[in-house]
Amino acid sequence: MQYFIGLDLHRKFSEACVLDEEGNIVMQNRLYHEDEQNVVDFFQQFPKDTSVAMEATIGWPWLSDLLEALELDVHLAHPLKLRLIAEARLKTDKVDGWVLAHLLRTEFLPESYLAPSHVRDQRNLLPHRESIKKIRGTIKNRVHGLLARHNIHPKESDIFGKAGMEMLRNLELDSHSRRILDDRLDHIEYSNREMKKLERYLRETLASDLRVKWLRTLPGIDYLSAYYITSEIGDINRFPAPEKFVSYIGLCPTTKSSGGKTWHGPPEGGRKLLKWVLVEAAHTAARRDSYFARIFHRMERKKGKQSAYVVVAHKMAKIIWHMLTEERPYKVRKKQTQVGSRLNVAVG
Repeated sequence: MQYFIGLDLHRKFSEACVLDEEGNIVMQNRLYHEDEQNVVDFFQQFPKDTSVAMEATIGWPWLSDLLEALELDVHLAHPLKLRLIAEARLKTDKVDGWVLAHLLRTEFLPESYLAPSHVRDQRNLLPHRESIKKIRGTIKNRVHGLLARHNIHPKESDIFGKAGMEMLRNLELDSHSRRILDDRLDHIEYSNREMKKLERYLRETLASDLRVKWLRTLPGIDYLSAYYITSEIGDINRFPAPEKFVSYIGLCPTTKSSGGKTWHGPPEGGRKLLKWVLVEAAHTAARRDSYFARIFHRMERKKGKQSAYVVVAHKMAKIIWHMLTEERPYKVRKKQTQVGSRLNVAVG
């Protein structure tokens, strides 16, 4: 007998619905997460490779790891597509364990990429780094606000550099403002130290990753960009063609038709972080590489500067797909040069 299990995840418990091959409900259970052994006991009563579906919502990673350790077949449902299909096929906007199990059994479950645990762990460092930057930026803005309230206009071009920080530490202010400013400067210095420690850790982590070494041969990609790209992609082989990879990122222009008319618009959706990394890299590539510079200037005349950068990022994404699937560095075309830097790529 084959079973299909749908899990409606909540923060402290999950509602499990088990269907048989005919779609009949075999059992329904509430599993409390704090009693992890009870969760294990529940799933161990089913044969190995039993299919389990859950939504990609808060708290799913630990449960996915537990189920995979029990050798169950875990499927991660795409939240947005799941609701659209549930409304279209089942006439309900409520997604529960039965809906997940039913769509899994009938092979209509819209799935998200279930990244391995080591890839998810790698991804967690990225929002951690961005949160440090965001907090530091907020504090810097508050320092600027404090200076404005006291009509202080520093001459230093970078007031948070070495000379600027020394100036801020020696400003004559009332005791309350002095305390506030010192606290904020302490936070900035602490954030700077944490960023350096994190970047040192990333460099050590990336030292043995061949994908990072290959990606860094592409103009505009540094070690941090390469880390973002590899952690967001996971396994490049899940994209059968470069167009699929570009679409996943969200660099494909949108096309809409109505009443015999067609409109072309900028790319929508996709992986926002990955898209941002590639568009930023496109700025550098367009300045330093003749091939990307030609693409940029040709599109700039037609569509404007911002659209041109997106087109360069689109081309870079396709090249990245080929580099990673073929396991090689960037190939430089004949008569192609990099401006302002030594060319350091392998051709083959």
